[in-house]
Amino acid sequence: MQTNTFVMVVLLGAGLLGCGGSNSGDSDGGINVNPVPGKVTGIALDSQGHPLAGAEIDVCNPVFFDSCVGGTTGADGRYSVDLQATNVWTVSASIKKTYNGKTYCLDLGPTGSTDTFSSSDGAVRNFHWKLTGQRPGLSDTTQFSSFYGAGLSVADDTGNFVMNDKYIEVTLVPSGPLVDGSAGSTLTLPVGDWNSYVIGDIPLGRYTVSADYAPPNGAKTSLLVGTSSFGQYAPSTVLDFDPDQGGTCGSPEGTIHVVLPH
Repeated sequence: MQTNTFVMVVLLGAGLLGCGGSNSGDSDGGINVNPVPGKVTGIALDSQGHPLAGAEIDVCNPVFFDSCVGGTTGADGRYSVDLQATNVWTVSASIKKTYNGKTYCLDLGPTGSTDTFSSSDGAVRNFHWKLTGQRPGLSDTTQFSSFYGAGLSVADDTGNFVMNDKYIEVTLVPSGPLVDGSAGSTLTLPVGDWNSYVIGDIPLGRYTVSADYAPPNGAKTSLLVGTSSFGQYAPSTVLDFDPDQGGTCGSPEGTIHVVLPH
C-alpha cells in the first residue's frame, strides 16, 4: 500500500512539473541527439518536413490512469518536457487543424522508437504529420482505423442485394487543397478491399465523389451517389469528412450512399 501511495504522489508531482508546455528556454534547445536524464525532448515536422508549431505532446505512464504530463511544440517545432523521477513513460503527439469549418484532432506519426523509457534515462521522441500510412502496431490492413488517413463508408441503398458491394469503385477528385495545403490527386479506390466497406487511408480533404459498379467480366455501370439515404442522388457529390465522433484524435470518417440508376 505504501508503494502505491508513493507512485501516485510521484505522478501528481509530474503533472505539476509538466504543465508548463514547451520549455524553449532550456539550454538544450528542446531537442537532443542523445537523451537527457529527467527529460523527454524532440521535434515535430509537418507533412512537407518543416517544423510544426502548436503540436500537443502527451507523456503518459502506460499503467496508471490520468497520469499524463505534456507540452506544446514551439515555432521551431521543438519541445522539452521535464519528468518526475522514478517513473516510466510513453509519448504521443497530435495537432488540431480547422479545415472547411470543421476542427480535426489528428495524430502525428512517430519517427523512430516508440518504446517506453524511464525518467532516469530520458528519451528523444520525434514526430511527423502523416496524411496517410499505417499506424504502428496495427497490422489489419483491411481496417480503416489502422491508418492515418480518413475513412469513407460506402452504403448501398439499391436494396434486394442487386449489387455485390465489393465490386463498387469510388473515385475522389480533390475540390481545393487538402488539409495540409497540398494539391492532392485523384483517387480510384475499390470498396471490396476494406472491412465493412469502409475505405481507409484517404488524405484528409474535400472531394467530389463519384462511384461505379464494376463486376468482373461485366460492364461497368456509373452509380448515383449522395451523402444521405434521405437526400438527393446525383452522378457526383461533394464530400467533407467528419472529425472523430468520440471527440478524440483519430481518423476522420465520411459516408456516401450509392444506388443503381433507374
